Amino acid sequence: MHWFENLVHDQQSPATCVFVLSIVILFGLALGQIRWKGLKLGVAGVLFSGLIAAHWGLAINHEVLEFVREFGLILFVYAVGLSIGPGFFNAIRARGWTLNLLAVYIVSCGVLVTVLLARSGVPMPIAVGLLCGATTNTPSLAAASTTLQNSPPRWETARAAIANVAPDYATKLPVHHELTADEKQQLGQELSKLPGLAYAMTYPFGVMGTIVTLLIARWIYPQQAVADSEQPQLTGRFRLLAEADLLITQVRLAGESVRHLLEHRRDLVISRRLRNGEMVIVTPDSDLQVGDIIKAVGSKASLDWLTSYVGEPAAIDLERLPSEIGIRWIMVSRRELVGRTI
Repeated sequence: MHWFENLVHDQQSPATCVFVLSIVILFGLALGQIRWKGLKLGVAGVLFSGLIAAHWGLAINHEVLEFVREFGLILFVYAVGLSIGPGFFNAIRARGWTLNLLAVYIVSCGVLVTVLLARSGVPMPIAVGLLCGATTNTPSLAAASTTLQNSPPRWETARAAIANVAPDYATKLPVHHELTADEKQQLGQELSKLPGLAYAMTYPFGVMGTIVTLLIARWIYPQQAVADSEQPQLTGRFRLLAEADLLITQVRLAGESVRHLLEHRRDLVISRRLRNGEMVIVTPDSDLQVGDIIKAVGSKASLDWLTSYVGEPAAIDLERLPSEIGIRWIMVSRRELVGRTI
C-alpha cells in the first residue's frame, strides 16, 4: 500500500499528476453526460470538474500540467482539422462565404467589446481572457498566453494588471522598476496566467449562453428544429426535390422499361420497386408491371405528372418497409471523382 500512499500524498510526481488528471477527467465526463431538457455539457464538463478540483486546493506539477495542456490542445486542433478536412473546400464553395462573414461579424463584435473593456481600465491580458472564455475559444487562449510569456509588457502595465487580481499585493510593488532578464521571464510566466484566469471565469457563461440560445431557438422554431435534425440541409435548386410512392395502375405501362418511361424526363429518378412483396433497386432496364409500387424523386411538378401518367399515390412508404436496401448520405471529397457522371 506504500505505492498508493505515495501516489496520493506526493502531488509533484508525474504518476500522481496523471492519476489526478484521470480522476478529474473522469468526473468531468460523467458531469457532461447529465442531461437537462435534452441538452448536456459534453466534454465541457471537464472544465467544471477542474474548477471544482482547483477550488478544493488540488494542485499538480506545473511542468506536467503545461505539457498536458499543450499536448491536449494539439490533439484537439488536429482532430477538428481531420474531421472537417474532407469537405472543407466544398463547404466553402457552397455557403462558406456567408458563414465566414457571419463569423467575422461575431468575432469583430467581441474584439470591439474587448477594446472597450481595455479602454475602461481592465488590463488587456484579462480582457483577452474574457474574450476567449466568452467565445469558448481555447486555441486563442493558448496563443494569448504564449504571447504574454514571450513578450511581457512594461512594468507599469504589469503592475496595473496585478492590481486587478491581487490589489493588496500590488500596493507593495514599486510604481517604477527596471526589470532584469530573469525578472522579465518570471513576469511573463506570471502574466500568462491572467488570461487563463479570466477564461475560466467566463467559459461557463459562454457554454451556458450557447445552451440558452439553442433552447430559445427550439422554443421559437420547434418545427424547423425537428426538420433540421431529421434531414441534411439542402441548398439551391435541391430544395425543390420531393419524393413520392406511386402505385402503377395503367395497363399500357406493362412491360415498359424505366429507361423508356423517363426518356425525356431528366428531372425524375425512380430508385426502388416493390413487386409481390420483394423490393429491388431500379435500374434503367427494369420493367414495370401493373400493381408495382415505385419510389420516385424529383420536383413537385414532375412528380405530379408522373402520378397522373402511371397511376395513383400509394398508401405505403417504401423507405419504412423492412428490406436490405438502405439510404446513406455521402459527401464526395475525392478530387479524381469531380466531374464524373454516376
